[in-house]
Amino acid sequence: MAEDRLRVFLSYSGKDKPVAERLRSDLAGEEIQVWDPQIALRPGESWAAPLMKGVEEADAVVVLVSSHTESSQWQASEIAYALSRNLKEGKTIIPVLLDTAAPLPFFLREIHAIDLSTNDSYQRNLPRLFQALRERHRNGTSEHSSKLLEMLIAERELLDSAKKQSARAKVLSIVSLASSVLGVLVSVFSTTTLAATGWRQIARDLPGPVLVAVVSGFAAVLAALLTSYFRTKLTRRIDDRELRES
Repeated sequence: MAEDRLRVFLSYSGKDKPVAERLRSDLAGEEIQVWDPQIALRPGESWAAPLMKGVEEADAVVVLVSSHTESSQWQASEIAYALSRNLKEGKTIIPVLLDTAAPLPFFLREIHAIDLSTNDSYQRNLPRLFQALRERHRNGTSEHSSKLLEMLIAERELLDSAKKQSARAKVLSIVSLASSVLGVLVSVFSTTTLAATGWRQIARDLPGPVLVAVVSGFAAVLAALLTSYFRTKLTRRIDDRELRES
């Protein structure tokens, strides 16, 4: 079975099985693969997971609407999940009228339906159904490829941005650390200088804690100024390099 073969999920009430079998046969005759939950599921098998997988893997969901649709809980579940995929990823849903007097499910009323309610309308409109499915299949494949490419580009841009932000953070962290170390060295140097120069008298006049506080404050201010200066310079260099690379 070809990988690019058009796949359709066929949703219908069990009471409409004769018409569903006819449509399934006609779709198969057009090389359209039909996933029929009432055939695909084995007796005793849980229906939820296979049903969701069938809808997700289908290119389109064809919903047969008749007077039996409203009372079919099975079909209501299929329609509800198909609608959720329609909202999430644009899954194609095509309502097919088997009875023009039957009410369409509420959320399908905004979708254009195809009338196959009589033998004449079936013969006349079946080619339109084939055409709609094929067009959607072609467009859907193209849209999927475009979306995939957009996602890959966006992911690459996010990774590049994260790497740049990480590199910038590392550089600025090193600058802050270096400035702090420099501030400590200035503090030690200042204290030593005060003790060895003509500032001895000032050092003797000031209490020890006050002198230490003054020198430490001076060192802290100097470290902050140096950090701000080098951070600004490096940030500008990084921005200029990113601008040249973009």
